[in-house]
Amino acid sequence: ALRRRRGEWHRALRKHNAIGGGSWAGRPIPDVDYEAGSEKKKAIWRFRQIKTGNELFREGQRMHHCVASYKHLCMNDQVSIWSVTTEFPPGHINRGVTIEVRNDGAIVQCRGFANRLPYGNEVAAMKRWANEHGLRWAAIER
Repeated sequence: ALRRRRGEWHRALRKHNAIGGGSWAGRPIPDVDYEAGSEKKKAIWRFRQIKTGNELFREGQRMHHCVASYKHLCMNDQVSIWSVTTEFPPGHINRGVTIEVRNDGAIVQCRGFANRLPYGNEVAAMKRWANEHGLRWAAIER
C-alpha cells in the first residue's frame, strides 16, 4: 500500500511539474460574489477566474476532472477557466463547478466534481453571472 501511494504521489508530482507554472492575463471580467437565499439560509456564490498553471492544476485535482489540460488554451487566450464555489453554511466552502468560456464569450462547458453536470442552483447562479458580463450559453450539456 505504501509503494502504491508513493507511486501515486510521484505521478501527481510529475503531472504538476508538467502542467504547473506560468500565468496569463485572462478575460477582463472581475471575480464576483453573489448572495442568494434568505437571511437565515444565505449562501454566497463565488466566481473566480483561474490565471495560473498552478491554480489550474489544483482545480483539476480538487474537482477530479481534466481542466489542467486546458493550460495551453488559456495561455493562448483562446479560453478562460472559472472556478465557482458556494459558502453555505457561513464559513463552509463547497466545491461547485468549473466553467470554460471561449474568447468569443460563449460558455461551452460546465462541470462539477468528477465531470457531473451542474445542479439547478448552479445553473441559476451562472445565468446571472453570464447575463451581467455579456456571456452567452452554448452547448454546455456536452
